[in-house]
Amino acid sequence: MTSPPPLLRLRDELHDATAKNTPAAPTGLTGVAPTGWTATDGAISGTKATMEWSADGKTWADCTDGTTTVGGYGTYYVRVKATDISYASEAAEVTVPKYLKTINFPAPTLSYNYDGNEHTLLVPGEGYTVEGDITKTDAGNYTATVKLDEDKYQWSSTVTDNTISWI
Repeated sequence: MTSPPPLLRLRDELHDATAKNTPAAPTGLTGVAPTGWTATDGAISGTKATMEWSADGKTWADCTDGTTTVGGYGTYYVRVKATDISYASEAAEVTVPKYLKTINFPAPTLSYNYDGNEHTLLVPGEGYTVEGDITKTDAGNYTATVKLDEDKYQWSSTVTDNTISWI
C-alpha cells in the first residue's frame, strides 16, 4: 500500500488538529497573611496543581493543591498553566495581607485618691499610644484616647469606643 502524497497527509493532520482554547482566570483564591512581621510564609489558598503563581507577572512557579506559600505580604498573580491543548489563562490578582499582631484593648488602673500629688494614667502594653488627659493633679473626671498602630496591630475584639475614662 502506498502512502498518500505529502500534501494530502498534511491536510489530514490539520483536519484532525484541535485549536487550543484559553481557560478563564482562576477564582476562589484568598490571600493568607504571613505569621509574623518578617515572615515569608504568606500564602494563597484555593490553588490547584494545574495553576502557577508569580510575584511580577513574568516569572511563574507551580502551585500546589490547596494552599501555596508565596512569600511576604503583597500582590501576587495566579493563572491556569498552559497545556498541550490550552493556553495559559489570564492571571487573577490576589493580595496577601500583611501580618497584624492581635492585642487586647488596654485595661489600666482607673482611679486615684486625691493627695495633692500629680498622677499619671498608666496604660501598659504595646501597639498603641495614649493621648489626652494622662497626667493630672486635681481630682476630676478625665478622658484619654487610645490610638492603635494599625500598620502592625489589630484589636482582639471590636472596639467601639477608643477612650478611657479615669478619675
